[in-house]
Amino acid sequence: MKKLTSLLLCLAVLGSADIAQAESKSVTDLPDISVIGNMVATSTEDDGANFDVRELEFSFQHYLYPDVKADVFVALHKEDGERKVELEEAYVTFADLFGTLMPNSNKNLGVGAVVGRKLL
Repeated sequence: MKKLTSLLLCLAVLGSADIAQAESKSVTDLPDISVIGNMVATSTEDDGANFDVRELEFSFQHYLYPDVKADVFVALHKEDGERKVELEEAYVTFADLFGTLMPNSNKNLGVGAVVGRKLL
């Protein structure tokens, strides 16, 4: 339940792209979405043709603010014959942490941060 709640929270954050304001970079309202699959096709004389999808990984990436990017990676895989959904990674990257926290400042200290869950 905790993973599902985290997934829904991350997707809600990605869906709030309307608050992004383009100051120095052009930000679009379209997130980067990709799908990676592990698919296996076999053919034998006994069983015939067989096609199996072992794992699908979905990636949702989007800029929430010009220097703030959210990344969510969700996997759908087979475990003991059942399909399971797993939140693999969900994190927010701040390219300029000081500039994000103090938007009226002209200083760039070169300090960034990554907050969230990363798979090692």
